[in-house]
Amino acid sequence: MKKSMQNWENFFGHEKGTVVGRYRFNYDKDKQMMLPVKSLGADVPFLIACVNSLGKMGLLNWAMGDIGPAVKQHLEQKNIKDPKIITTATKGIQISQKFADLLNTDFITLVKENKIYLDKPVEIEGSSITSGKGKYYIEKDQLKSLEGKQIIFPDDIYSSGATAEIIMQICKMVGAEIACGAFIAKEDPFQHENSVDLAVYKSPRLTTWAGGNKDKGSKFQCFASARLPLVDKNIIESDLFVPGKEFIR
Repeated sequence: MKKSMQNWENFFGHEKGTVVGRYRFNYDKDKQMMLPVKSLGADVPFLIACVNSLGKMGLLNWAMGDIGPAVKQHLEQKNIKDPKIITTATKGIQISQKFADLLNTDFITLVKENKIYLDKPVEIEGSSITSGKGKYYIEKDQLKSLEGKQIIFPDDIYSSGATAEIIMQICKMVGAEIACGAFIAKEDPFQHENSVDLAVYKSPRLTTWAGGNKDKGSKFQCFASARLPLVDKNIIESDLFVPGKEFIR
């Protein structure tokens, strides 16, 4: 049964982090996660289904079954040798370890505090949809090792692209380029299942699209194994929005 806009008005206008519903996320044939759907702030017209992927190795292995081969094929098609892997702490670390094993290489992690173990840390300002504005740190030698390289950017979820902006900022500093991004899931505007959006499905799960900031002329190939809803108040209309059995109030 379709829901009208009026049915959803009370989902918005809440403080950041307020749980307004649950999203049933099915993966790996018979596994399921009930994800909290949360407000991003009283003035933000979006709701997101939040995933805590830490320690969920079954979820990660399931996703890698799609995005691992897709990334390898992409690198081969583009004839990219010796790519560098870079991510942000904390949830990007697990998936980066998987890609480091797959490609037999190391990876670099941007951290959100100037830890005492960092050698000659370089500070970079950035933001993410979950953490907001903040500062990130990378060792000077690590930054230098990225000069002129092709970069793989793994993370658990691609939402607003704010974290990708940080990676692109680093690439600009050292003349590097993002070869591709790889994610467990991509958050898309949650519309009718037949509506057209940025995602192009090449398999039952694998999603590919051009990530990055198109307005600034920077984009790169991205791969994700699943979609998650980013509920946009501006598109919730009776002829578009069908919550379905996955969204539970």
